[in-house]
Formats: sequence, C-alpha cells, structure tokens
Amino acid sequence: MIRHNLTVILRNFRKYKSTFLINLLGLSTGLACAVLIALWAMDEYRMDKFHALDSQLYRVMVNNELDGKIETSTSTQSILGDALKAEVPEIEIASTTLGGVLDVTLSSESVHLMNKGALVDANFLGIFSYELVAGNKDALAHKKNIVLSESTAVGLFGTVEQALGKGLQWEFPHGKGDAIVAAVMKDMPQNSSFSADFLLSFEIFKDIVGPQDLHWGNF
Repeated sequence: MIRHNLTVILRNFRKYKSTFLINLLGLSTGLACAVLIALWAMDEYRMDKFHALDSQLYRVMVNNELDGKIETSTSTQSILGDALKAEVPEIEIASTTLGGVLDVTLSSESVHLMNKGALVDANFLGIFSYELVAGNKDALAHKKNIVLSESTAVGLFGTVEQALGKGLQWEFPHGKGDAIVAAVMKDMPQNSSFSADFLLSFEIFKDIVGPQDLHWGNF
C-alpha cells in the first residue's frame, strides 16, 4: 500500500511538477506555522504556572489617560498593597515589589558583580514559589538581609554554603549599603514573569525616599 502511494506521488510529481511543488510548499509552510503557533501558545500558558498559588495570584496594574489615550503600567503607588489588604476582605495577603532595578553592584571582598535585583517585602517568598536551596522564606523579615540567586552566590563566594551568613555591599544609583546573605534561591526559571539575581528588603526603598514620598500622589 505504501509502495503504491509512493508510486502515485512520484507519477504526479513528474506530470505536474509546478503544481506539486506549490502544494508541497504550501502544506509545509502551513504545518510549520501551526507548530510555531502551538509552541508559542504552550510557552505563554506555562508562564508563572510553577507557583503553587498561581490560581490565586493577581498583579495590580494602573491605567493612565494621556492625550486621550489609555496607557497601562505596572507602576503603582508603594502604599497600594497595604491599602488593598486593609480595605478588601477577599485579599488574604499582598506583596509590594520594586523590580527591574538595573546596574546594581554587589561586592564581596575583591569580587564585584553587576546584577539585576529587586526590592520586595517580607511576604514575597511566602507568596511566590521560588525554590530556596539555603535559608528560609522569612529571610527578608530583616531589613539588612539579602537573598541571592544560586549563580550569584557562587559568583561572589564560590559556593552556596560559603555564601550563607556572609556580608556584602550593594550599590545602585539611588543608594548603597551593607547586607547579610540570609538565603539562596535557585535561579529564577525562564517561564517566570518576574526576574532578579537577588532580592533586597523593600524597607530600603522606604528609607531612601523617606516617609514624605509614601503617598497616593495624583493616583
């Protein structure tokens, strides 16, 4: 049966070469597009699905009207999380973050690394399922603590074990200070919408801007 079908295909190819090639090209292109779309859809569907509480997690965004157009942003006021938790009964817990802090230098003795970090509150590790290889989820309860990714810990101290409990210095355009490595997490997976090489306490942000800037503004 297979031999017969192959023979028919070969005869059609010899008799209608142009039509055959056009059909073959169209079929191949269609299948390739379908596979690529399916892979893209699967990748999008997998985003953040590793969080144990994924079905209960929501990200608050804000719509700004500028020149008659609506622009949506992830930048909300830093006091929003506490206000939502206090005023909306359905919210069990809220976490405030300042992500995407670029050009942050971490220093340990003679080692200096440029990393991408984030400022997060003490609830962060309890809400999101970023796996810790050392330390515990209460690591950011103290303002002086820092949580490093596994690759960052190895880059600064050689091993994860040597990193835990050690001191380092951090510096970015808006401030600098000292921190103690209280925990080490596995490098954040590629299907995470949140990415950082280390986590610092959000209380540092409050110290930098001061209480006078912790307000609603015109929001």
